Amino acid sequence: MRESTPARARDAGNGACEVSGPLTFSSCDALWRTLESGGALRSARSADLSGVDGADSAGLALLLAAYAHWRFGQFD
Repeated sequence: MRESTPARARDAGNGACEVSGPLTFSSCDALWRTLESGGALRSARSADLSGVDGADSAGLALLLAAYAHWRFGQFD
C-alpha cells in the first residue's frame, strides 16, 4: 500500500485529538511518537477519526494502545 499523506495528530482543544491520514504499519511508529511528544496521550479524552482514510492491524493496535493510555492513565 503506497501512502500519499502521512498520518497526523493534533490537539483539537477541549480534551480532543484529531487524527488523519492512513493508520498503517509504515505510519504508526511516527504517529505514536507524535502523540507522546505532543502530550496528546496525557491530555486527550476523545479522538476525532473522521480524517483517517485507511487502517491496518497496526492502526488498530495504535488506537487500542492510545485508548488504554487515555482510559487507564498508563504512561511509560
